[in-house]
This record gives sequence, structure tokens and C-alpha cells, in this order.
Amino acid sequence: MSNKPKLCKWTLEKCDEERVNYPGKSILSPYCHSHLISATLIKVRSTKELNKTIRAKNKENKEKTIELLTTDRYRKKYVQPIFNEIARLIDYNQPCIATGNYKGKMAGGHYHSVGSNRTICLNLHNIHIQSFQSNGPKGGDNIKYREGIIKTYGLHYLEQIEALSLIKPIKLDKSDLMDIKIHASAIKKQLKKELRVRTPDERINLREVINNQIGIYK
Repeated sequence: MSNKPKLCKWTLEKCDEERVNYPGKSILSPYCHSHLISATLIKVRSTKELNKTIRAKNKENKEKTIELLTTDRYRKKYVQPIFNEIARLIDYNQPCIATGNYKGKMAGGHYHSVGSNRTICLNLHNIHIQSFQSNGPKGGDNIKYREGIIKTYGLHYLEQIEALSLIKPIKLDKSDLMDIKIHASAIKKQLKKELRVRTPDERINLREVINNQIGIYK
């Protein structure tokens, strides 16, 4: 049986040193002690470069995907969810506007449906906390939603919400929506830091303030 030593496999230069065991293991390293650290550093650098390349490629692919999206598809995928979450944060710890239930996962439900009116789909007065069950399988629970608005805020506010349908069509291009997304994301982040239960009047006023800050409905 040959007792010939297993030599380092370092390829950047000739090395006659014996290979070493990995720390705490019986498996031989491909390298000697002096080259083991060098090989590890090269591997780490290679991994970092690979990850950097992957991130750049993912960013490029995302930008291409966004470029191919229609304006309305971009609104639906990237902007609408932020506004729906802002509405839920304003209504923090409130029940579903339609059913009055606290249980279940909550969504941002529209009084005037997005399908019926794209112009006001980002207006926060038109979006209130609503359970997924009420907002989805029950088709929006329109009658109960209306009753919930009256019960929570009063008839005057219901009339204000219903009047939103009179807003003239607003044409936003994708560039507009990208700017809106940045602004709305910052507002959402701040609201998360200021979570608290608000009174009905505070929720109405905060919706108005944020609407004005974002500036879609001047």
C-alpha cells in the first residue's frame, strides 16, 4: 500500500505541501494549511461577485418586466397594494367596515369598486378596512359596506364618499405612478411607526391629509 502523501492542489503555483484536514473534521482539504485561507478568500470573493451579478440581473429583469407592463397593470401590481395597506394602517385595530368582525385577514376594500371607477381607486376616502371574505367571496358586501360607513362615520361622510364618483377622469401615466409609489411607500413606512387606534374623525382627517400629500386629487 502506498503511503505517498496527498499534496496540495493549489493550481496558481506549484506547492509540495501536504493537504490538511478541515477543522474538526476527518475530511481532507484540497489544499495545504497556507493555501487553505487563500482558497477560502477567493471563494468568498467569487460568491460575492456572483451574488452581485445575480442582483444586477434580477434588477434588470424587473425593470424589463415593469417596462412591458401596461400603466393599469403597473398600478394594480405595484401601487394599489400600497394604498390599500395605508387605508388598513389608518384603520388600525378597527373591524371590517361591512361586517363589523375583527376576525380573519383584512384587506383594503373599495366603496366604489376599482372595476367601476379607476379614477378614484387610489383615493383613500374610497378605501376602508374590510375582511378578505367580505371583500372577495361576497363581492364587496356593498349594502353592508354602506351601512358600515353610516354607522362608523355618519351619513354626511357617506355622501362625501358617494360624491367621489363625480371626480373627472384623471389620466396618470406609468412615470406618474412610479413617483406616486415612492411617495406612498414613505407614508406607509411612517404609519407603521405610528400605529395606534384612531377615532372616526381622526381617520377621516388623516385620509384627507395623505390624499393631499400625495397630490393625485388636488
